[in-house]
Amino acid sequence: LNVPQAGKFYRLKGISGNYIDASSIYNNANATTGQMSMKSASECNYKGTIFYLDENNHLVNYATGTCVKETREIGAVGDAAGEWSFAESPRKGAGKYALTCTTTNNNGAHLHDSDGNRADRCSNICGDRHDFTLEEVTELPVSICSTGFGTLYAPVALTLPEGMKAYTGTVSQEKGEYVLTLHEVKEAIPAGTGVILQSETKNKDYEFEITPSTASS
Repeated sequence: LNVPQAGKFYRLKGISGNYIDASSIYNNANATTGQMSMKSASECNYKGTIFYLDENNHLVNYATGTCVKETREIGAVGDAAGEWSFAESPRKGAGKYALTCTTTNNNGAHLHDSDGNRADRCSNICGDRHDFTLEEVTELPVSICSTGFGTLYAPVALTLPEGMKAYTGTVSQEKGEYVLTLHEVKEAIPAGTGVILQSETKNKDYEFEITPSTASS
């Protein structure tokens, strides 16, 4: 069994063939939590289907920066006190997983694909609706706005795509004024390093390849 590893990004596909998408509940600018949805590959927000498994076994959504705090809702990372466990499904064999969270208690501990449109929770084992396929993500999508600039911080090292430059910065004080000095990053952005991005093309989505040697902790 290829056990999920902390420090990697995954997409979670249910028995319906749809993916868990955490981004849809944030269409309301005032929303701070809510139930995740299941959407087809053509209907989902791709960024919303990407989750980072951190060193505490918390699933952090790439699009929203929020954490799966129970088996169907996301919220602030600090709300997720429990850890996720991944077990091989006895029904579908290798590559299929059942997901359980320790924060849910009697509200339902197991994540399941509810009728193909909602990510729900259940206290019992509900057949193959608990079977999820984990797809490892090896490239992260990054959007560049109309100015040709952007910012990026990732917990993994990323290889710079063609047509993209990245800079770190240091701040110094000269004659009573603060001065920002940029330092160009070559080839790969180190893990845990905030950078300013500069693109040759504006209003474009780039794919940043996760550097294999540092993709896991």
